[in-house]
Amino acid sequence: MLGGINPRVLGSSFIGLALVCGAWVLNSLRTAPTTPPEAAVYLVQENAPVRNALSTEDQNTDGIEDWKEPFLTAAPVILNTSSSSNERTGTLTEQVGINLMESMLMAESFGAAGASNEQLIKNSTEQAFLANRDRIYTSSDITVLTNPELASIRDYANAVALILSTNDVKGSKNELLLFDEAVRTGNQQLFAQITRKADMYKIYRDELLKLPVPLTLTQEHLRLINVFNVMEANIRSMTELDTDPLKTLVRLENYQDDTTELGLALNYFYTGISKFPDLFSPNDPALAFTTFGQLQQQ
Repeated sequence: MLGGINPRVLGSSFIGLALVCGAWVLNSLRTAPTTPPEAAVYLVQENAPVRNALSTEDQNTDGIEDWKEPFLTAAPVILNTSSSSNERTGTLTEQVGINLMESMLMAESFGAAGASNEQLIKNSTEQAFLANRDRIYTSSDITVLTNPELASIRDYANAVALILSTNDVKGSKNELLLFDEAVRTGNQQLFAQITRKADMYKIYRDELLKLPVPLTLTQEHLRLINVFNVMEANIRSMTELDTDPLKTLVRLENYQDDTTELGLALNYFYTGISKFPDLFSPNDPALAFTTFGQLQQQ
């Protein structure tokens, strides 16, 4: 024994004390007052407003309610398909303007990483030049005489000279001078004169396209056709200043170079036919091209 107390009695006392304490705690939990639950929240919906139903009255007793009558017709329904005043014209100015605005909005969405307005304008200008490229005529667009006689070369050269001289707009100012005066004065008759100059180059191009050409002069022939095509487009654009100003501007940028190419093309043609000097007599119209040869030599 320890201190006169039996160890078994001491252990039993501790166990008993633990059981009593546990029973007291459980009993306290059972009898502790509980907090009453909060009042339940209910959603109360107001009564929906009273709706006025459509009247089903049918005064003419035709089986169709009166309210439907105004919407019924025996005539066919024809939709108005006429074009509106807002229809897009498809001009170069409009196309580039729309593309520029779209590019600027796109660049804005990229913030600092987007292209600058100056770069966007530059890109749009380059786009205008690319969109305004002219068709290039090739040998597939003309009739080539593969085995021509020498006499056919003479006839061909004279035919070209006659086409140019017969359809020339004589006594008219240079188209660029006409354009400058028309813009300054607003004289619409001057624009009509510009149109005649454009028509002249169109006739040159179309007549040469129909003219059979000897194989040896194919390149000279095509060079004339293409420069006439470009000149026609350049000059005609001068009359479109009000409807498509960007196109006019682009064409004016090219005008001086294309005018130089016109002189070179005529001289090139002269060089081609000058290879056959014995074919031509002093009265042949083709000798008019010697003027361009003389200018080249100066």
